[in-house]
Amino acid sequence: MQLIYGMIREAILERFGRKVAAIIVYGSITRPEDFAGNVSDIDVAVITNERIPVKERLDLFSDMRFQLDAVFLTKEQLFELASEGYPLIHYLKDGRLIYGDEKLLDSVNPTVTEKTLDILKRASIAAVGSAVESYLMGIYNDAVSHLYHALRYAVRWRIAEKKKHIPISNRDVYEALRELDDGGSVKTIFTKLIESRRGEVDSFKCRSLIEETVQGLANLHGFSRVTPWLEVERKLAQLKTYAALCEVKPIVNNDKLVWQLKLYDATNNKHMQLEV
Repeated sequence: MQLIYGMIREAILERFGRKVAAIIVYGSITRPEDFAGNVSDIDVAVITNERIPVKERLDLFSDMRFQLDAVFLTKEQLFELASEGYPLIHYLKDGRLIYGDEKLLDSVNPTVTEKTLDILKRASIAAVGSAVESYLMGIYNDAVSHLYHALRYAVRWRIAEKKKHIPISNRDVYEALRELDDGGSVKTIFTKLIESRRGEVDSFKCRSLIEETVQGLANLHGFSRVTPWLEVERKLAQLKTYAALCEVKPIVNNDKLVWQLKLYDATNNKHMQLEV
């Protein structure tokens, strides 16, 4: 990992020099036991002394041989997001400083607010939407990775709500599940997702994991009812003779998890929307 850290640091400092206050690598790349090389991105936060226009950093990592996601924040934005409760700042505190003064990161005290809870709760549902998109495109490992994130977001939300902190690592999530006392069902699903995102996944296994993850989310969110993904696939099979799917996503409607379908009806030349 030191080689990767060095490449990232060199690319950033070569272009921006003294504008950079700190570089933080965060996420599973800093936790080898959590890192899944085939689907895990490398997440980097660049803390700057002044704003750097987007156009100046668009191609910054274009020569890298690995997938890298970077966020740029001024020091003022870093402290502002911390006070507002953005989960990102909790992740940065858990990250690894590869350039800059440790005192900067030590002085940041992220809080848990209603915004924290709202972001994590919404993210747990949105990640399932990303999972089914990948599933429908046949990118099954990516789908499983999104399911993993969905369940992890939900656990983070529940613990942040209950304990006012965010569990970061997989080990932290397991400990959180013990605190939530879910009876072991969500823990079993989470373990399956961890193992599956590192291996080969076919359509059948992916479909099964979607169903299990949705049920796990129902347990964590307390949904009174969820529509099984299989029911959505049956509906799509009925519609495919005259309508093309444009979008499918899970939504929460009156304490129920349902699926919103947006389709194009070629026969009548119009768009359709329905819930399953």
